Amino acid sequence: MKRLLLVGLCLTMVLAMSLAAAGAEVIKVASEMAYPPFEQLDPDGKMWGFDIELVTAIVEEMGAEIQLLNVGWDGLIPGIQYGSFDLLISAMTITPERAEQIDFSDWYFDSRQAVLVRQNDNRIKTKTDLAGKRIGVQLGTTGDFAVSELDYVDADKDVRRFETSPEAIMELMTGGVDAAVIDMPVALYYRDRYPGFKLVVDPSEWEPEYYGIGVKKGRTDLLERVNAALKALRESGKYQEIYDKYFGL
Repeated sequence: MKRLLLVGLCLTMVLAMSLAAAGAEVIKVASEMAYPPFEQLDPDGKMWGFDIELVTAIVEEMGAEIQLLNVGWDGLIPGIQYGSFDLLISAMTITPERAEQIDFSDWYFDSRQAVLVRQNDNRIKTKTDLAGKRIGVQLGTTGDFAVSELDYVDADKDVRRFETSPEAIMELMTGGVDAAVIDMPVALYYRDRYPGFKLVVDPSEWEPEYYGIGVKKGRTDLLERVNAALKALRESGKYQEIYDKYFGL
């Protein structure tokens, strides 16, 4: 595995050097590739998902070449701040706290939290039913924040935090937690692929959330170009085409 990763990294570096030599602008984009259907890494190393296709189209609209990087969730914002890459896109909700650290593009997707449970578990029907339950979340996500802020949930005792959402889902599958709280599209993705899961709790019980593309503070020109490209994709119908591929009925 390490050898494959090393080979992949070398190929990425060669590609970036080739593009630079050819005079093409290269935009480095980071994402945590463990959040289907927004971003995912296949066993063969192929990166796919709604976010990946959208940001590729955005960079193409900007007249540049894209270099995709798989970065852990907790490294995304620091990476932007330190200039390790130019953009981040990872189903990241725009929040006041995050907006103090980095700048965000215009929002490109709206969502809410969802509660996923095992098919044979009928104990949870509303948010208040989460009281006393073991709840799986991805560390540092809005699912983590939303559950931890509930007065009737013990954030230290009952909330189990995982590095990635698939780990939280696996824990739900094996009975280690009673519920997983994640973004609605991701919950639907897992429900539709694993018959042992179901969704509970009315989505309207959660506040709406809006995803944005992250940019280092001060890079106003880059942010304006991203927003202009996103607007152009909406107007041309390309955004809708990508959306329908992943979320159309």
